[in-house]
Amino acid sequence: MVYRQVFVDREQEVNRIVNRIKSFPLPSNRVIRDRFILIVVGPKGIGKSTILRRIYYNIDIPDTYIAYIDFKKTYTSVEDLFVDFIRQLYSSISEYSRLHYRVKDYGLRVLKYLVKKILGEEFIDEVVSGKLELFSKSKTPGILLSDLILCLAEITGSENKRLALIIDEFQELVKTFTRVGVDKKYFTQSFIHFLSKTQEWGIDVKDVPGYVIPILTTSDYSFYTEILDHSASYIEPLYISDLDEKYSKELLVRQASINNINIDDKALDLVYSYLGGNPLLLTMFIREAIEEGVARVDIDTSIEIIKEIATRIAGSFLTGLSELDRMVLKVICRHGPLNTEEIYEYLDRELLRKYSIDTIPNLEVYINRLIERNILYFMPFKGLWFQNRLLEKIVCEGVFINYGRY
Repeated sequence: MVYRQVFVDREQEVNRIVNRIKSFPLPSNRVIRDRFILIVVGPKGIGKSTILRRIYYNIDIPDTYIAYIDFKKTYTSVEDLFVDFIRQLYSSISEYSRLHYRVKDYGLRVLKYLVKKILGEEFIDEVVSGKLELFSKSKTPGILLSDLILCLAEITGSENKRLALIIDEFQELVKTFTRVGVDKKYFTQSFIHFLSKTQEWGIDVKDVPGYVIPILTTSDYSFYTEILDHSASYIEPLYISDLDEKYSKELLVRQASINNINIDDKALDLVYSYLGGNPLLLTMFIREAIEEGVARVDIDTSIEIIKEIATRIAGSFLTGLSELDRMVLKVICRHGPLNTEEIYEYLDRELLRKYSIDTIPNLEVYINRLIERNILYFMPFKGLWFQNRLLEKIVCEGVFINYGRY
């Protein structure tokens, strides 16, 4: 059986993004009322990409092109990232123009324009095939990335179209540059500043400016706050949280139904109590039922499936934790969502009692590692907590898993 997906309860977020894009003036108007960069923030699996893909594929926004760049994979070099960036621009612009404007060759036209202007005519075939290995010696990767976006704004602006540039998991772009020695803080600030400036300056092409409407996503809330600290005047956050109980169950029922699976009410209650409103976990549940060939999901079946998911989650996220990592998690279990200062305070007490020491060296490193491993997440206005309900239950309640062995 092939898994089929549904979409529930994100219309408010979808409408906000669409209306914000529509509010941005067309290039021929030559007026920018305000600069803005929309940052969609939420833990992994919460539905950020699903919301943006729904806009990209299903909603017509007049006089607008959307380029969708997904940075979920890890790049071995900036060169690899740059080539992938160009190829994704090509494929996403091609598909968007085909879906919404019934134009088949626009993406290739954009690609040739970009590569010819930035790298030279001879690089076009290499970029399309993914074999480009070297940058122009006269330009750094950062400058090339900026040039790429400016050229894209030029060609869409010359047709009097808005350009919405979606960069999914923006922090992965930054990580790739920092791995080759670029300062993280400097690159982030510079790139965000550059994106906002394209709206202020405009890019003149045949006396018509082009603009970029950046929509960035991140699952790293601390990374988002770093951006906010230096660019607060034009950053617009959109926080994505768990589905509530009603829509979580609706998602399960609808996904089960279109995949020819029946799920009873008691099973629904049980699944929600363990998986909460995280769309990724709810989707994993249905996928697991499909793989096992289940036609009807009752309580017993639900428990077995959740056990399987819990084992997988624990193996992926909790393996190899140090004793201090575990202490951080236990303190958070006992005391609820905590801000960084509260974590220091509670951990100092724990260590003082257990080890007769009163300070923890580099505690921030431990906390950041737990965030990077997608175990913990800074919930807006609440503090540090677990990425999802199942992780919380495994660590804090020991359900299904002998957490001690991890």
